[in-house]
Amino acid sequence: FFAAQLLKRRCSLASSHPLHTPSAPSVHCLTTPRPPSPSPLSPPPAVTMSATSSESAPPEGAPDTAADALPPGVHRVETAPFVGEDVAAFLKGESPEVVLNRFQEKYSTYKQLELRLVQRKAMLKKKIPEIKSTLAMVNYLVEKKGSTEDIITNFEVSDSLHAKAVVKEPTSVCLFLGANTMVEYKLDEALELLQKNLSNADGSLKQINDDLRFLKEQITTSEVNIARVYNYDIKKKRASRPLQVK
Repeated sequence: FFAAQLLKRRCSLASSHPLHTPSAPSVHCLTTPRPPSPSPLSPPPAVTMSATSSESAPPEGAPDTAADALPPGVHRVETAPFVGEDVAAFLKGESPEVVLNRFQEKYSTYKQLELRLVQRKAMLKKKIPEIKSTLAMVNYLVEKKGSTEDIITNFEVSDSLHAKAVVKEPTSVCLFLGANTMVEYKLDEALELLQKNLSNADGSLKQINDDLRFLKEQITTSEVNIARVYNYDIKKKRASRPLQVK
């Protein structure tokens, strides 16, 4: 009881300390509220099948906090305006340096989001084949369900060490869900879970490709805007200089 009271007091003091005030996010999105459902860009949990509940999977690392900070949809990011040939009309009396700094900040934001999406895409492209191979094995076990024929297989005991096993009348399977967590499922439940994860992964990969195309357009537009405003600023400064007579 005293330990719980002491822990509660420490937590209340830590939350009220001025150094623990949360900082504002570095990525600014539109004012659309964040939906309560999971992000469509979030990858499904890594699933690795073990037919005899003895197969080991590579441990999952720490969560990618940078990727988790990604907004639920890249299309929530403000679209980059396009600067036409008449740069002076676009500026409307505003300083070219101020506008140039604003474009460079947006350009940096687009590049950061693009990097995070590329990392998520690489993760999904690695996980989807694993889910497919696991799903194929579970389908094989479902076909053998109720059969008197034994299943002879090899399972990984540790790195570079495998052992032979005989599976008789399989009724369940163990799936690795990541973070060194393995859960036992009935064959029908495992099949349903893997099919759902595969569908979510394919949908997430399609959404990421669409978001990458959107970001590519915004990056190209920002590069054009920066170049035009910069050239306009140089010409304006040269025109304001007094002519030197030789």
